[in-house]
Amino acid sequence: MLIVAFVLATGTLFADETNKTPSIVTSVRSPAETDVQRLVFEDKEFRFVAVNYGNKGTQVPGFYVYAKDRSRWLRIDAISTAEAVLGRSPTLEEAKLAGGGFPQVGWDFELQYKDKPFAELPLRTSGSIVFPDKIQFDEKTQRYVLSFNSDWKIKGVETVLRFRRADLTTAFEEKNPNQAPEDTARKLADPQR
Repeated sequence: MLIVAFVLATGTLFADETNKTPSIVTSVRSPAETDVQRLVFEDKEFRFVAVNYGNKGTQVPGFYVYAKDRSRWLRIDAISTAEAVLGRSPTLEEAKLAGGGFPQVGWDFELQYKDKPFAELPLRTSGSIVFPDKIQFDEKTQRYVLSFNSDWKIKGVETVLRFRRADLTTAFEEKNPNQAPEDTARKLADPQR
């Protein structure tokens, strides 16, 4: 109900054509000129970058996408949890067996997002934020596949979120996209707020 009302009021959610459920929440935002951007993925149409807090916490974190043909930025505020694989931090034993150290922060995205329609970006752990470390485009499904914590290479740790390219294209085609309020993604991720 909240999602339908939000869509009618702002037009900033974009639906999956096959089942009409929203797959992304975007807002008209761009990284600040002084932000250090980390390129995550680039294809012919889009460039995806992450901006974290910076060295002294002077940057505002966000996950941004640049449309090359329009010379415009959008921020992706949240991605649908439909078809998501939600990971958790490794146990001490798993980390030892994998030959790595134990993480300094913990996370359980399954517990955090299992009953929520959206996951807010960046994902939040017990003491940090997480951006995708890998993005791939699935030609067959026409979806971007975002992987988080995939470098751990431990079963159950990686989180995978997906959204349709058509939804992103539609977001950029809007002549005057409505700017989502700052807390929109949080409310969608947790409708009980």
